[in-house]
Amino acid sequence: MPLRPFEGLVTRLSGLLLGALALASCAADAGKEAVAKPMLRHPHWVSMPTSNDLKRLYPPEAAQLRLSGRATIKCKINGEGRLNDCVVVEEEPAGKGFGSSTLALAPTFQMGDSNGGTIQVPVNWEYGWK
Repeated sequence: MPLRPFEGLVTRLSGLLLGALALASCAADAGKEAVAKPMLRHPHWVSMPTSNDLKRLYPPEAAQLRLSGRATIKCKINGEGRLNDCVVVEEEPAGKGFGSSTLALAPTFQMGDSNGGTIQVPVNWEYGWK
């Protein structure tokens, strides 16, 4: 039976991504005195990655090795709710492209009613095949 690496991937990634985004956290703006903002429990996303974005950006080496992984990025939130100046703060397994792929997703996110600050966005990448 031929491998279909992305069959079922969209559903699993969408569910994992939404669950992970609900755990996103905010911190104080850079350059201001460090005063933590409350944990963001239900971010109001007006734009998120599509299934095509997830398929297109799945790390090629990880797909070839049939690996799942995860990465967390920390980004500044601009006045329009877009994620800027993102850095990878966690990647597992390291060096397989999950951090880079998660960074590449950053422009597809937009929050509504942004008050600036920073946010951590964890993304779980699950390789799926039948």
